[in-house]
Amino acid sequence: MARQEPVLNYTLSIRNLMQAELESINQYERHMQQSDMPELNEIWQYIVENEKGHYGMLLELFRRFDPQQAAQYQNVRNLNIIMPPKIQTEAAVVKRGNLETLNYIRNDIRLELATANAYEIFLLQVPVSPILQVVNTISQDEKEHIELLTKVLIELDTDRYGPLT
Repeated sequence: MARQEPVLNYTLSIRNLMQAELESINQYERHMQQSDMPELNEIWQYIVENEKGHYGMLLELFRRFDPQQAAQYQNVRNLNIIMPPKIQTEAAVVKRGNLETLNYIRNDIRLELATANAYEIFLLQVPVSPILQVVNTISQDEKEHIELLTKVLIELDTDRYGPLT
C-alpha cells in the first residue's frame, strides 16, 4: 500500500522528533549519573520523565500514520521476551558548581533549543489536527525545560549571562 506524499513527510518528521527525544533522555540520564547534586538531579529526572512521555506520544502518532510501523507493532507486541529486572542507577560524585556540570547544563539547554526549533518547524508544516495537538503539547514542555535549565545554570554559575539574574 503506497502512502501519500504528505503523510510520508509527517512520518519522517515524527521519526526525527523521536530520535531527538531519545537523545535527550540519554543525555539527561548520563548527567544524573555524574552529579551528586540532588536538586539538579530532581530537575533532570523531571525532564527525563517528560521526554519519555513525549517519546511515547510520538510513537503512538507514528504508528497511527505509518501503516507499516503499525503492522510491525502488531507482530511484536505479544512476543514473550524474557528481560532482566529494571535497571537502577546511582549517581557518581561531582563537586557542586563543577565546570563539567555547567557544561552539561549548557549543552542540555542547547539540545532543548534545537528540539524546540524542530517542533516549531514541524508545527508550521502539519495541517493534521491530532498531530498538531500532540506536537504543540510537547513543544510547550520543551520550552519549560529550557527555562528550568537556564534557572539552574544562572544559580550555579558564578559568571553572569548578560541581563539574566
